[in-house]
Amino acid sequence: MAIIDPARFMYERNHFPALTDKEFETLVLYCQMMNVQMVADYRNRKSDVIFKHLKNCKEKIGVESDFELYFIVINKFVNFEKLFPELTLQQVNLLAAFSFYPKRSAIARRFDIYRSDIYDQLIKIRNDLGIEDLDSLRMLFFMKITLFL
Repeated sequence: MAIIDPARFMYERNHFPALTDKEFETLVLYCQMMNVQMVADYRNRKSDVIFKHLKNCKEKIGVESDFELYFIVINKFVNFEKLFPELTLQQVNLLAAFSFYPKRSAIARRFDIYRSDIYDQLIKIRNDLGIEDLDSLRMLFFMKITLFL
Protein backbone atom coordinates (compact mmCIF):
# COMPACT_ATOMS: atom_id res chain seq x y z
CA MET A 1 0.00 0.00 0.00
CA ALA A 2 1.40 3.39 -0.98
CA ILE A 3 1.56 5.73 1.98
CA ILE A 4 1.12 9.46 1.46
CA ASP A 5 3.17 11.50 3.89
CA PRO A 6 0.95 13.58 6.21
CA ALA A 7 3.09 16.64 5.40
CA ARG A 8 1.49 16.59 1.93
CA PHE A 9 -1.85 17.50 3.51
CA MET A 10 -0.93 21.03 4.57
CA TYR A 11 -4.20 22.55 3.31
CA GLU A 12 -6.32 19.81 4.88
CA ARG A 13 -4.48 20.34 8.17
CA ASN A 14 -6.42 23.61 8.49
CA HIS A 15 -9.67 21.64 8.77
CA PHE A 16 -8.52 20.13 12.07
CA PRO A 17 -7.11 23.04 14.12
CA ALA A 18 -7.86 21.36 17.47
CA LEU A 19 -5.51 18.47 16.71
CA THR A 20 -1.84 18.55 17.56
CA ASP A 21 0.63 17.84 14.75
CA LYS A 22 1.27 14.32 16.10
CA GLU A 23 -2.48 13.62 16.29
CA PHE A 24 -3.00 14.87 12.74
CA GLU A 25 -0.10 12.77 11.49
CA THR A 26 -1.56 9.71 13.21
CA LEU A 27 -5.01 10.45 11.81
CA VAL A 28 -3.75 10.71 8.22
CA LEU A 29 -1.69 7.54 8.48
CA TYR A 30 -4.46 5.60 10.20
CA CYS A 31 -6.97 6.59 7.53
CA GLN A 32 -4.59 5.19 4.93
CA MET A 33 -3.65 2.00 6.79
CA MET A 34 -6.72 1.38 9.01
CA ASN A 35 -4.52 -0.57 11.39
CA VAL A 36 -2.99 0.77 14.61
CA GLN A 37 -0.06 -1.64 14.61
CA MET A 38 0.87 -0.77 11.04
CA VAL A 39 0.90 2.95 11.92
CA ALA A 40 2.98 2.24 15.03
CA ASP A 41 5.49 0.22 13.00
CA TYR A 42 5.61 2.82 10.22
CA ARG A 43 6.35 5.64 12.68
CA ASN A 44 8.49 3.48 14.98
CA ARG A 45 6.20 4.12 17.95
CA LYS A 46 4.34 1.94 20.42
CA SER A 47 0.76 1.04 19.56
CA ASP A 48 -0.38 2.56 22.89
CA VAL A 49 0.79 5.97 21.66
CA ILE A 50 -1.15 5.55 18.42
CA PHE A 51 -4.28 4.49 20.34
CA LYS A 52 -3.94 7.57 22.53
CA HIS A 53 -3.60 9.89 19.54
CA LEU A 54 -6.62 8.32 17.83
CA LYS A 55 -8.69 8.58 21.02
CA ASN A 56 -7.79 12.27 21.27
CA CYS A 57 -8.68 12.77 17.60
CA LYS A 58 -12.10 11.20 18.07
CA GLU A 59 -12.80 13.32 21.14
CA LYS A 60 -11.66 16.57 19.52
CA ILE A 61 -13.50 15.90 16.25
CA GLY A 62 -16.60 14.62 18.04
CA VAL A 63 -16.98 11.09 16.70
CA GLU A 64 -17.20 7.71 18.39
CA SER A 65 -16.13 5.12 15.84
CA ASP A 66 -13.29 4.55 13.41
CA PHE A 67 -15.78 4.60 10.52
CA GLU A 68 -17.06 8.04 11.54
CA LEU A 69 -13.51 9.31 11.89
CA TYR A 70 -12.57 8.02 8.45
CA PHE A 71 -15.78 9.39 6.93
CA ILE A 72 -15.13 12.90 8.28
CA VAL A 73 -11.50 12.91 7.15
CA ILE A 74 -12.35 11.77 3.63
CA ASN A 75 -15.07 14.42 3.42
CA LYS A 76 -12.44 17.07 4.21
CA PHE A 77 -9.74 15.68 1.89
CA VAL A 78 -11.66 14.75 -1.24
CA ASN A 79 -13.48 17.09 -3.63
CA PHE A 80 -16.52 14.90 -4.25
CA GLU A 81 -18.14 17.40 -6.63
CA LYS A 82 -15.19 16.90 -8.96
CA LEU A 83 -15.15 13.10 -8.59
CA PHE A 84 -18.91 12.60 -8.97
CA PRO A 85 -20.30 15.58 -10.94
CA GLU A 86 -23.41 13.62 -11.87
CA LEU A 87 -24.49 13.22 -8.23
CA THR A 88 -25.92 15.64 -5.69
CA LEU A 89 -24.02 16.29 -2.47
CA GLN A 90 -26.62 14.26 -0.56
CA GLN A 91 -26.12 11.33 -2.95
CA VAL A 92 -22.35 11.55 -2.58
CA ASN A 93 -22.66 11.53 1.22
CA LEU A 94 -24.92 8.48 1.03
CA LEU A 95 -22.49 6.73 -1.34
CA ALA A 96 -19.58 7.52 0.97
CA ALA A 97 -21.50 6.25 4.00
CA PHE A 98 -22.43 3.09 2.08
CA SER A 99 -18.78 2.58 1.24
CA PHE A 100 -17.54 3.13 4.80
CA TYR A 101 -20.28 1.66 6.95
CA PRO A 102 -20.70 -2.11 6.86
CA LYS A 103 -24.50 -2.21 7.19
CA ARG A 104 -27.45 -0.19 5.95
CA SER A 105 -28.78 0.02 9.52
CA ALA A 106 -25.66 2.03 10.47
CA ILE A 107 -26.26 4.36 7.52
CA ALA A 108 -29.91 4.74 8.53
CA ARG A 109 -28.84 5.81 12.02
CA ARG A 110 -26.20 8.16 10.63
CA PHE A 111 -28.59 9.93 8.25
CA ASP A 112 -31.81 9.38 10.23
CA ILE A 113 -33.63 7.76 7.31
CA TYR A 114 -35.32 4.40 6.75
CA ARG A 115 -33.26 1.42 5.60
CA SER A 116 -35.61 0.81 2.66
CA ASP A 117 -35.12 4.41 1.51
CA ILE A 118 -31.37 3.88 1.59
CA TYR A 119 -31.66 0.91 -0.74
CA ASP A 120 -33.87 2.85 -3.17
CA GLN A 121 -31.45 5.79 -3.20
CA LEU A 122 -28.45 3.51 -3.71
CA ILE A 123 -30.19 1.88 -6.67
CA LYS A 124 -30.80 5.33 -8.16
CA ILE A 125 -27.12 6.26 -7.66
CA ARG A 126 -26.06 2.96 -9.20
CA ASN A 127 -28.27 3.60 -12.23
CA ASP A 128 -27.11 7.23 -12.57
CA LEU A 129 -23.49 6.05 -12.65
CA GLY A 130 -24.21 3.10 -14.95
CA ILE A 131 -22.94 0.49 -12.49
CA GLU A 132 -24.23 -3.09 -12.52
CA ASP A 133 -24.46 -3.91 -8.80
CA LEU A 134 -24.03 -2.38 -5.35
CA ASP A 135 -20.70 -4.11 -4.66
CA SER A 136 -19.30 -2.58 -7.83
CA LEU A 137 -20.66 0.79 -6.73
CA ARG A 138 -18.75 0.54 -3.46
CA MET A 139 -15.60 -0.49 -5.35
CA LEU A 140 -15.96 2.44 -7.77
CA PHE A 141 -16.14 4.85 -4.84
CA PHE A 142 -12.97 3.51 -3.26
CA MET A 143 -11.11 3.45 -6.57
CA LYS A 144 -11.99 7.08 -7.30
CA ILE A 145 -10.99 8.40 -3.89
CA THR A 146 -7.78 6.37 -3.95
CA LEU A 147 -6.83 7.81 -7.34
CA PHE A 148 -7.75 11.31 -6.17
CA LEU A 149 -5.41 11.14 -3.18
